[in-house]
Amino acid sequence: MKMIHIFLTLLSVSIFGTAQAKAADCQAEKSLTEAALQNRLIIVGDSHGIVEIPDYLLQVACRLLNNGKPLLIGLEIPASEQEAINNYLQSDGDAYDRMNLLNGIFWHKARKYGMASEAIFAVIETSRKWNKAGLPVMVFAFDQAENSWPVRLQKQESFWGGYRETIMALNINVRARLYPQHTLLILVGGIHALKYAEPRDKYPSMAHTLAQTYTSYTITFSRPEGEAWYCGGQTRETMQCGKQKSPKSRLQTNPAFDVTIALEKISASPPAVDK
Repeated sequence: MKMIHIFLTLLSVSIFGTAQAKAADCQAEKSLTEAALQNRLIIVGDSHGIVEIPDYLLQVACRLLNNGKPLLIGLEIPASEQEAINNYLQSDGDAYDRMNLLNGIFWHKARKYGMASEAIFAVIETSRKWNKAGLPVMVFAFDQAENSWPVRLQKQESFWGGYRETIMALNINVRARLYPQHTLLILVGGIHALKYAEPRDKYPSMAHTLAQTYTSYTITFSRPEGEAWYCGGQTRETMQCGKQKSPKSRLQTNPAFDVTIALEKISASPPAVDK
């Protein structure tokens, strides 16, 4: 048994050494401290429908892989899409494979809100290429599955917002326990990534819940005026979705996060199904 353990250890070192060398071609993030990268969870607060934040996540992923860390990338996609994501990661990534992935309900239902953007698809595609090159990276979907809200007991019953936060935290917790050697790099909407905020509406955010169990590091962004793909309007009737002007950040730093990264620009990322 001891010889088998030694063999597996040497094999693991060999694999990660090769992966580290292969990851050197990607663009690595440079501003985070090494201490930040030692956290079990690194949570990136997204503003849906822009290119730069998912791209920043890939730069962090590149740096982690270069440091020899096996990686789980978590995306705010319903867990019911996981099988399609697995199939795509194992595919050649051709037009037929892309079509099979983007046929999922999420990519059509969430397209107008900026959540199912080309930038999000690029995270999966880049991960597929890394995986094919032998790098230790996987992608998992952690949002609540489609049609998973509890059935109402009464017609007037409203839904509790904490349900979704709880489900997302649970899904991430499951992966963290199943893959104890992996760093979890999570991309999620900024509200869900709030780590230090007081619980809203009497329920904690996803990131706040996870921080009770794991060491975590949360990232948000300040940004200049630019464009984003999102839905905006004062009422449901006046709401418009698509590429729109996005204002400059009101805050240059946000105390509800561990760090605020200043983006040099923001540009709209259209729905992946529209390409």
